[in-house]
Amino acid sequence: EEHAEEILGLIDKTPDITIAEIQAHLEAMHGLKVAQSTVWRLLDRHGMTFKKNGARKRAAAA
Repeated sequence: EEHAEEILGLIDKTPDITIAEIQAHLEAMHGLKVAQSTVWRLLDRHGMTFKKNGARKRAAAA
C-alpha cells in the first residue's frame, strides 16, 4: 500500500502495462523485490483487473 498511488498512476499512464513490468518498476525505482502475486493483491484491493485478450494475439482475422 505504501506505493499504491504510484502503481495506480503507472496504470493510468500506461494502461497496457503488465504486472511483471510493475514489479520491475518497483525494483528499479525503490529496490523492492516483490512477488507478482503481491502486486496482483494490491490491484485487486483497488478494484483493478488484468485480463488477457486472446484476439490481440492473433496474426490475422479469426
